[in-house]
Amino acid sequence: MLLVERDHAIAEMYKLGFVMRGLTVDVARDGEEGIDRVLRGDLPDIVVVDLGLPRVDRGVPRKDELDMLSTLRSIRLTQTVPVVALSNDLQSVDDAMDRGATECIAQWRVTPRDLARKVAQMLGNPVGL
Repeated sequence: MLLVERDHAIAEMYKLGFVMRGLTVDVARDGEEGIDRVLRGDLPDIVVVDLGLPRVDRGVPRKDELDMLSTLRSIRLTQTVPVVALSNDLQSVDDAMDRGATECIAQWRVTPRDLARKVAQMLGNPVGL
């Protein structure tokens, strides 16, 4: 699976929950890195993406997580990969669904354990914690 999360501490927290469920996790720090990981590596079974504010590094815009969703849905190979979007902003939830997210979850309402359980269920593996 691929986890796209900008905050290293949060990424590690979610990653631990997934690993405890027996999932192998690759972490990308933003949408651009996530696209790169998908296109250059193994196709993930599922993508979990934390939607954040658009990222700008040194005046050069990078693809944000919503751009990543659009890109994934425009590539034939990744059109059917489930994408779970996490957000606390209703507008970004609507945008994510419009761009092809499979499911959106209010980030403030989900613990790492709950998220890992949900992802495992989506992958057809509800056994575990």
